[in-house]
Amino acid sequence: FSSDNDYESLAIIHNQMVYLYYGKKEVSRATFHVNECLEIVSKHLPSDHPILGAVYNNRGTVFIRERKYDRALESFQ
Repeated sequence: FSSDNDYESLAIIHNQMVYLYYGKKEVSRATFHVNECLEIVSKHLPSDHPILGAVYNNRGTVFIRERKYDRALESFQ
């Protein structure tokens, strides 16, 4: 990838995959994609990038599905 826009697009794709796999109740795949998204954002995008809110929201939602309520709360804070 050559620009922040490329990394942003890739992060958005991974974030959308979280929705897809969450909806299919495939939590392990949703978790994989949320982690991939977080890795891309943390390495290649500014720490105040708008996608972070959506990613942490998705992460918290996945934790709720796994009944990991304390970790979900951390994601939402």
